[in-house]
Amino acid sequence: MDNSKSIILRVLEKSKQLSGMFRLPSKITGCITTSSLYPAHRKLKFYINHDQYENGSNLIVSIVFRMIQDFHKDNKMLPPVLFLNLDNCGRENKNRWLLSFLSALVEKGIFREIVVYFLLVGHTGNAVDQLFSILTQEFKKSEIKTLEELMEII
Repeated sequence: MDNSKSIILRVLEKSKQLSGMFRLPSKITGCITTSSLYPAHRKLKFYINHDQYENGSNLIVSIVFRMIQDFHKDNKMLPPVLFLNLDNCGRENKNRWLLSFLSALVEKGIFREIVVYFLLVGHTGNAVDQLFSILTQEFKKSEIKTLEELMEII
């Protein structure tokens, strides 16, 4: 998703008064946890980064860790095999930091096995992209003046 759509202060009608105001950058990462243990067989989660973290491997490792924590908190257990579907971004997903983190999870016995799928280059139309398409439509017709308004749309 184009990050300019989720910047806070987003107004539909531009004015000279608002043109010089600070606009808080808001990068959104969407995740779907799929499991028959959830009522809808999936749980949606969005992480908002206001440039306090650099986009890259540290952010992705943190998000994967939080998703594992959330799953454990919700279900009081973890599955023996973790399946990850990631886009084909080397800077964020295909790097030694993420793969080392996943290896450590297996080495420590958190998971018996971790299977990572990377989407084919040019074929990145996945379920998360569909969610962002819906969000983009909502952002186009919405004014976002506060973090609370952004969260309400999401």
